[in-house]
Amino acid sequence: MWYETLKMLIENGRTNRMAEMLDAYKAAGMITQEQYDELAAMLNEGE
Repeated sequence: MWYETLKMLIENGRTNRMAEMLDAYKAAGMITQEQYDELAAMLNEGE
């Protein structure tokens, strides 16, 4: 669920402090390492 929400936010350009959010969600076990890697790659593409 969190993965889909974070992905949608990135796709819609809502990336303010997203790198910090990704780290927090991964640390809390709310997204997997693979999901984190995919979302981080998407975030870096938009920069």
